[in-house]
Parts: sequence; C-alpha cells; structure tokens
Amino acid sequence: LRVDVWDRWLEHDPVRVAAGGQADALRGFSLVWIDAGTKDEDQLQYGNRQLVAALQAREIAVTHEEVDGGHRGVSDRYDHSLPAITRALAV
Repeated sequence: LRVDVWDRWLEHDPVRVAAGGQADALRGFSLVWIDAGTKDEDQLQYGNRQLVAALQAREIAVTHEEVDGGHRGVSDRYDHSLPAITRALAV
C-alpha cells in the first residue's frame, strides 16, 4: 500500500465527498439516481448504500434501487431509470 496514493484516492472517494460540503451541489439536480445489482461482481451495491446514506444525511434527495442481478446485462433497469431521467430533463 502506497499511503500517498491511497490518501489521494480518498480525497475523491464518493462517500467522503458526499459526506462533505461538496455534495451540496447536488441539491440543484432534478434527479440523483443510484442503482446496482444485488449480486454485483464488484460489490458496488455496498458502496452505493454508503453513498446514499451519506447523501440522505445531508438531506439530498436521491433515488436508490437495487435489482436482482450483477454488473452486466443491465438493460432491464432502463425501464425504471430512463423514464425518471427523461422526466428530470424535461423540468
């Protein structure tokens, strides 16, 4: 482990960023959408849960979905996310 590299990475860690004041910029977004599969091969669902909790702790609205599946073959998620994104863009 190179501590200097790890420290630089942590400066951009989404969970830490969300817990800090930088996440306040998201308040102006029409939609913040975060999703992952419950069987994600990279285990992203766990980081997503932490990210969502950090955003909610700052009272930033976020839509969070976990679907059965992994990191690939996500086209079934589009039935949920694309209509929501389209509505957010139309605002």
